[in-house]
Amino acid sequence: MYRIPTEVLRDSSLEPSDRRAAVTDLGLTPAPDGMMFGPDERLYMADLERNAVVYRRPDGAIDTLVQDPDIRWADTFSFGPSGALYFTDSRLQETEWFEEGADVREMQFPIYRVSASRQGE
Repeated sequence: MYRIPTEVLRDSSLEPSDRRAAVTDLGLTPAPDGMMFGPDERLYMADLERNAVVYRRPDGAIDTLVQDPDIRWADTFSFGPSGALYFTDSRLQETEWFEEGADVREMQFPIYRVSASRQGE
C-alpha cells in the first residue's frame, strides 16, 4: 500500500522525480477489492484470499474483523448510522468472467452487516 499527498498530485509544477519522492510505502496488505476508511480511522478492506474483512489500524497493524467461508468476495463497503460496517459479496470469481458457463441469474449476492466496534485494540 502506498500513500501520496493529494497536494503533490494537484501541483502541476512538480517534476516526476518530486512526485516519486513524495510516495510513502505503507507496507503489504491482503489482496483487497472493497476498501473504506471507517469513522474510527481504521482502513477496512476485503481479504479475498482468506474470505475475510480486515482493517488497518492507524499504527499500521492489520487485524481480522470477520472471516467466514461464506464471504467469497467482500466489496462495496459502507458504514451505517450506528457504526456497523455493511458490505456486499459480489462472488466475482464465480461469474462468467472467471468460470465459463456461470449464470449470475441463479446466484445470490448477500449483504452483510458487522459491528466494526467489536474488535478491541
